Amino acid sequence: MMQWIVKFGLAVFCLLAALVPPAVAGPSVEEMAAQMLMVGFRGMEAGPEAPIVRHIKAGCVGNVILFGRDLTKGAGPGRNIRSPEQLKALSAGLKAAVPADMPLWVALDQEGGRVQRLRPSQGFDEDYPSAGTLGASDDVALTRAVGERMGRELAELGIDVDFAPVADVNVNPESPAIGALGRSFGADPEAVARHAAAFSEGLRAAGIIPCLKHFPGHGSAAADTHIGAADVTHTWREEELIPYRRAVASGWRGMIMTSHIFNAALDPALPASLSERIVTGLLRESLGWNGIVVTDDLDMGALTRSYSLEERILLAVSAGSDLLIFAQNRKDMDFDPDLPRRAHETLVRLVKEGRIPEGRLRESWGRIAKMKRGAGRAPK
Repeated sequence: MMQWIVKFGLAVFCLLAALVPPAVAGPSVEEMAAQMLMVGFRGMEAGPEAPIVRHIKAGCVGNVILFGRDLTKGAGPGRNIRSPEQLKALSAGLKAAVPADMPLWVALDQEGGRVQRLRPSQGFDEDYPSAGTLGASDDVALTRAVGERMGRELAELGIDVDFAPVADVNVNPESPAIGALGRSFGADPEAVARHAAAFSEGLRAAGIIPCLKHFPGHGSAAADTHIGAADVTHTWREEELIPYRRAVASGWRGMIMTSHIFNAALDPALPASLSERIVTGLLRESLGWNGIVVTDDLDMGALTRSYSLEERILLAVSAGSDLLIFAQNRKDMDFDPDLPRRAHETLVRLVKEGRIPEGRLRESWGRIAKMKRGAGRAPK
């Protein structure tokens, strides 16, 4: 009898085991690290010998950012964009190089006004109004319509992410990176929140992922973080958080970009993009944001003058950021075509050395994969 029971039990066990699907191995550290990197590159074609294509095929890069001009030393007149036909082919070629099933995001900054990577002089659709112009008209329906027109053009060109709209409050109209360029919707944080939401709705209606920037607020800065440090300790106002509070509370479906501003009242040691107090403590815990956090360009002078590549990666990921941008597009820097590989190897090594918990990468992977697997772009 006992022998029969044992045989019956084994048969049942084998039957149940056959019905249970085998466990699917999770992504490797290398795969997760690649998805967390968004890099800039030189070139207008995606041929097999292009360095960026080799990096994508090698599994070092999961995302790219495009620019119209190349500002680095020894650069030619253009960078990645010449015409609609060329850009569409470039986007398609980059995406075709991906070795895995995770889509590659192609991103750029198309805000309107002074910050437009796509210009009518190159054959693109229109010269879009600036946030300052739209805010002054205070016509939310118009702002949404502009966002949707822009989004439809981007989608046709194979763009997935637009690093817009700017959610900075125009505290200092002379701020060299924001107010002086007309990049803010205005000085009223509630109006900024309304217009940022409307612009984002327009982009999303066209299938483009929007991104609010630059958390926790760059509008009072008297310096430009592209060039060096910007200390807003005595000028920043808590009302600059209102656009983000409203967005998160309303179920924001996009990304949020952190800035490199320094605010000793929020963190006495680190700039916002590298600060766990600001990214995790303020944005995630206090405001309740659980979506993708993307850094502003980690190659900006505000960081490179004080932090090595390893320190920037270690601090940004430890702070709670999911997507790290390395644009390599600054006037006083040399372009390094091998930076994507070096950044990837550095992030992987930091995890394997135990300086960044693997679980920290899995959190970011989960957020990125969730959005990418929704067809790779914002659901319409």
